[in-house]
Amino acid sequence: MAQSTITPARPTEKFAKSVGGSLRSLVGGKGRKYFILEHLTASEKHRAGETTEFIGDYVELGRGNQYAVNFGEDCQTVSRPHAAIVRTEEGWVLKQLSAKNPTLVNKNPVTDQITLRNGYEIQLSYEGPRLLFLVPANNSVGTMGMTARMKAVVNEAVRPYKKTIVTTLVVFLAIIGGLVYYLNMQRNEYRNLIVNMEKTNKDERDSILAKNSANQAQLEARMSKLIKERVTPPSGGSTGGGMGTPGTSVANSGLKGLYTNVYYIRTDRVTAEVNGQTLESEFALSGSGFLLSDGSFVTARHVVEPWFFLNSQSSEVEKALNLVASNGGRITHHFTAYSPSGGKISFNSSDFTVDRSQDEVNKTTDDQGNQLLITLATNGLVNGRDWAVCKTDGKSGLAFNVEMSR
Repeated sequence: MAQSTITPARPTEKFAKSVGGSLRSLVGGKGRKYFILEHLTASEKHRAGETTEFIGDYVELGRGNQYAVNFGEDCQTVSRPHAAIVRTEEGWVLKQLSAKNPTLVNKNPVTDQITLRNGYEIQLSYEGPRLLFLVPANNSVGTMGMTARMKAVVNEAVRPYKKTIVTTLVVFLAIIGGLVYYLNMQRNEYRNLIVNMEKTNKDERDSILAKNSANQAQLEARMSKLIKERVTPPSGGSTGGGMGTPGTSVANSGLKGLYTNVYYIRTDRVTAEVNGQTLESEFALSGSGFLLSDGSFVTARHVVEPWFFLNSQSSEVEKALNLVASNGGRITHHFTAYSPSGGKISFNSSDFTVDRSQDEVNKTTDDQGNQLLITLATNGLVNGRDWAVCKTDGKSGLAFNVEMSR
């Protein structure tokens, strides 16, 4: 067993290693190791077979209550202090501190210090108590629970530092408790915002929705007009993907052959991300979309982002989703498109390209006087912006006229 010379630890070094090392193991644990001391002989303060875990970098052994491993007055050959176990880069070493009484490792006196190995026996003087130094196979501090770590910190705190450690632990727990309370308050605040949106200033909200309802009526009238006109490509225009010649009926090309590229869209789920938390909303809709020959999937923006298309018939959930999306949150619409042929494609709203350049942002306040924003995609069809496009891996689909599609 090799022995070497080591200089005595200074008071500040002892504090840093005993208190600092223990606290680093308490709050982190990553890369930190612990060892166990087992009492082989019974004494006034310890029974034979008693074990204690140590997570710090400096552990003193001696007679008196001020030592991490302490013995009573029945152990007169144990000095004040007697020895210390110190963590080094190579492992743990036992350091002789007493100038009067020897320390033995595996029955051999230690002149200055010696590296400890698993299973080594430590004896404080020839007639003194014996201990067994143990290193478990998995001795990572990270495997210990927080309660066990806190107990180890208190056990290793010498009396001059005990008050400091207890105060530090109280502050640490107070900080953790305050953080948990703050996060719970934030979660409840946003949950109340989503669930109780009916508390929003009713008069101002109704004014905004009435305006959007008028725009919706204009949109529907325009839709009806376009359907009746049944627009055909202008004479001499590019046929691009093969829309046919002016006046040619789509039915003549075999309408049933197009069915597999016309999809039914249904909501799977809608999630709201607010302040790092994700909540699932009870909201669903259905719609239609089209797979084009270049692999593009086309649908209406109001199918992908319906919460921006509010009107007087909109549900409270839609209004709540609008407020979340307009005030720093993120709404994700997950849905699946089904083909009559049995094929299906799964999307979410972030997969699509949309045009929000003409959206209107309105201000309102809730009952507590907090300012909120409401975003409305008004007149989407009339101004040509109620569309959403996503690229897929599709190899076939509806032929289309590139120039007209612009």
